[in-house]
Amino acid sequence: LQSRLMDGTRFLDLSIRLKQPYTFVHQGDCEHVMVFTDLRLLGPKDDQFVESYPKQVFRTRHMRHKCRMCSAYPAQYVTKNDFHSGMSPCYFCEKCYTPFH
Repeated sequence: LQSRLMDGTRFLDLSIRLKQPYTFVHQGDCEHVMVFTDLRLLGPKDDQFVESYPKQVFRTRHMRHKCRMCSAYPAQYVTKNDFHSGMSPCYFCEKCYTPFH
């Protein structure tokens, strides 16, 4: 493994292999896996400013669950193997969790 400080490192300085996982670590323990899947030359229709790169082309969508009781608010609580809820896992918002339990 090779480690570099982000302060003085540019993508130009790295030897990047396509479709290989790389780990970006910041604040000591927060890890993000990055995979470079595509590479192409800059064309005349592309943004010509170096400062505009790298560009993010994909972001994972996080699934947010709504409350199973009211279907109106986002879930704050999750129960597992809860006999009364009828399903496992079951998602509850702040307003529904306390009265139901």
